[in-house]
Amino acid sequence: MQVLSNVDMQALMNAIDRVQGVVRLDLSGRVLSANANFCQWVGYEPEEIAGQPHSLLCKPDYVASEEYREFWQRLSSGEFHAGEFARLAKDGRTIWIQASYNPVFDESGKVLSVVKFATDITAEKMRTAEFEAKLRALDLSQGVIEFLPDGTILSANDNFLRAVGYPRDEVVGRHHSMFCDAELVASSAYREFWARLGRGEFSAGEYKRYRKDGRSVWLQATYNPVFDADGNTIKVVKFASDVTPIKLRNADFEAKIRALELSQGVVEFDLQGRVLHANENFLRIMSYSLDQVQGRHHLMFCEESYVRSPAYAQFWRELAQGRFKTGEFKRIDSLGREIWLQASYNPVFDLEGRPVKIVKFAADVTEEKEAQRRVRWGGDGHQTLGPSNRVRPQGPRFGRQSADGGDSRIRPR
Repeated sequence: MQVLSNVDMQALMNAIDRVQGVVRLDLSGRVLSANANFCQWVGYEPEEIAGQPHSLLCKPDYVASEEYREFWQRLSSGEFHAGEFARLAKDGRTIWIQASYNPVFDESGKVLSVVKFATDITAEKMRTAEFEAKLRALDLSQGVIEFLPDGTILSANDNFLRAVGYPRDEVVGRHHSMFCDAELVASSAYREFWARLGRGEFSAGEYKRYRKDGRSVWLQATYNPVFDADGNTIKVVKFASDVTPIKLRNADFEAKIRALELSQGVVEFDLQGRVLHANENFLRIMSYSLDQVQGRHHLMFCEESYVRSPAYAQFWRELAQGRFKTGEFKRIDSLGREIWLQASYNPVFDLEGRPVKIVKFAADVTEEKEAQRRVRWGGDGHQTLGPSNRVRPQGPRFGRQSADGGDSRIRPR
């Protein structure tokens, strides 16, 4: 081992002094000296801290502990000590240092003093604490499961295990494929899914998985590759929320909407009354094609006298304000024929409760209206109308709700 000259030794100490905090302490723990770096961290001037006990920099409960007494006993007996330490600054702040306490010996091996070399790691500790707090929050609120890059399960938290119905010892060490159906597992898409994760590619979406009891579970999840210092994928962490109840509600809602689409005429308007979309049933009732109505105003289906009336303007003002409308409405189809609709006009709201569009559900009740008209005029001694010679569009009749504000009285023709 090369012995350093006094000059080399001083140069080495000067280099350490520039980059680290250096404190000299006697064996009772009094500060003999502290360099500028250390004094800056703790907020003391060098002359303030010199002669003060080391305990000045520690929390009172730690100073009173057996652990602290043993700490100084070991140093006094010549034992080296290193680690991360919480210390108190002059203003009461907690700072964190990565430090080594190094006993200094004389030529006979007697401990003379202790030199402490320290690095301020407060910022790193704060970042780590914040990161860990976020992970704890995720662990409390979401399902978390970790995999090797090949899909082997490393760990799973209680939330995830609850979602899939397995105990921990039945999943750790097994492959992710245990949660998937056989068809998916055998597919090239599944192999490529894990190949992409192994290459470090992030994945997110809704995934259908299977519980231990065979029931399906829907997870809104992200698969997050974790990298080592060289950028290699070392594991994959999945954060997941069980959205099965939402998926079931949406499926129920969508089924009801499909049933309405099949059985009724449906047309959507913006808040000004322009047609956004209309289904085949509505177009058949009114004898239009979609490109003939899309972008045009609702007034195209109404009598001119009604369109010019204050009632019509008020009708659309109230819909734009979010007021529901329902009733029987007289409308005019593309051939100029009178059509009666049992309909509802339903405002649709955004998440802030503001109306964003109007959806109309309608049933063609024209034939019922004509039948009522024939009965009314045939039973009071006046002219009796024969069967209607009105040509109806081909296709089924459709039930509907409504709301228009149009004239709903029955008049003889």
